[in-house]
Amino acid sequence: METIEYMTVSRFFVDIGGYISILKTAIAIFMGFFIFKELNQFMARRILGRQAYKGTLEMKRKKIDELAEQFRERVSQEGIYDLHDLVRKQGDRIDSLEDSNYALTKRLERLEHESRLK
Repeated sequence: METIEYMTVSRFFVDIGGYISILKTAIAIFMGFFIFKELNQFMARRILGRQAYKGTLEMKRKKIDELAEQFRERVSQEGIYDLHDLVRKQGDRIDSLEDSNYALTKRLERLEHESRLK
């Protein structure tokens, strides 16, 4: 490996200054990339954050609409089931009334028959 011998101190500082200049340029480029990347991410977060917020609002509204529709459907089905149960209970009551009416009619006929026999 060859050593560089400087004739004057000024040549030494010129070479060192060149290296420092290259180093400063590289640092400036890396800082520029870093600043640009951070600024880009910041702006992306702001812009995409707003879009994501709008998206989440739309998603929430859609979800609320879906849940409301499911609720309405379930309530209407439960209402139909309740109505069916009510009709069935009323039918059972009517059947029991008819049965009791039939039993009373038969008893009345039997009593009339017994009264005729006396």
